[in-house]
Amino acid sequence: MASLLPILRLRRVGKLLECELTDPKSMQITSFDQRPIKLTEGFKKGILRPYKKLLRMAGDEETRTCDFRQELKTIGSEIWRVLGPVFKRFDMDVMEGTTLALALDEETVDIPWELALLQKSPCVHLCEQLNVGRLRVVKSVRWFNPQEKRRKRRALVVGINYKGRGRKSGELDWAEKEAEEVASILEGHDILVTSLFGKKAEKSKIVRELKYGVDIFHFTGHGSMARDESRISAYDKDLLAKDLPQILGTVAPRLSFMNACETAIEKATIGEAKWDAYSWAYALAEQGGRVFIGTLWPIYEDEAKLFSSRFYKELLGVENRTLADSVRQARLKVKKSDTDKSVFTWPAYVLYGPPSLQRDDILD
Repeated sequence: MASLLPILRLRRVGKLLECELTDPKSMQITSFDQRPIKLTEGFKKGILRPYKKLLRMAGDEETRTCDFRQELKTIGSEIWRVLGPVFKRFDMDVMEGTTLALALDEETVDIPWELALLQKSPCVHLCEQLNVGRLRVVKSVRWFNPQEKRRKRRALVVGINYKGRGRKSGELDWAEKEAEEVASILEGHDILVTSLFGKKAEKSKIVRELKYGVDIFHFTGHGSMARDESRISAYDKDLLAKDLPQILGTVAPRLSFMNACETAIEKATIGEAKWDAYSWAYALAEQGGRVFIGTLWPIYEDEAKLFSSRFYKELLGVENRTLADSVRQARLKVKKSDTDKSVFTWPAYVLYGPPSLQRDDILD
């Protein structure tokens, strides 16, 4: 297993942000911030206000690239005002490739910490520089639910372009092409793949495969968070995160990658105190899933395809490549493509899972 690094836990208590470093081997607190950072409601709104604007801009096809970059810079600066003093007090390294695990609860999970701006010119965000993974704090009676051993690793790959669906939903030209490429990469690494493309990707078939048990679940299609319900769209019906415990029955896939819009959003209304959402990250973590990758806002198809293929090639094909570094390399690949839509896509991805895990740690 890859080396375990200290976990930075961020917990909002009243008007303060309590921070601690934890040794994951012993679960002992190694360092506690004796002077908590102020994170009053006003201070938090200073972060969430530009974040809300960013989400609106990401979903508007009329948004100019330069305006979106400027808003990324704005929210990044606001987040670093909070996170920067934490790094300084704990003497934490921000050298490229440093691994960081963030333990977040319902009070801190709605802040996109990964977008903190480390450098203004040229702009460098935390997720570009560090290998960041989130650990979702859940209220579950189970600590860990081990999966049964299988002779061969299995994957379920779903890709839907929604052509001929009949319901009011936009067609996704690249979705099935992405799914085919992902399936090919997985098969090249001795993983048995079940593919459900287009009209074959009905909800009942997806559920059946998940119940049977898979190591990897890759979905590319439509996703959304509405009325505190996180969902992905099968060809015929929607699959809701809140239904996952009844669907799985035993345990979640070890790695779930939902390459669809808004699959990593934790709350329908950012910044509200009310906590009714049942997100994919929460549901999968509660069911024993090890890794989840999703998005914070609408993304673009060709860039999303580039991200997913690079991620799997890095994780499965590069020796000693960690989970979080695979995500970072995929992020940088999309950014360097420098298309008109790349800036709307590469910052959107969020990783839930121990960042230092490697391929065999996840799948064995």
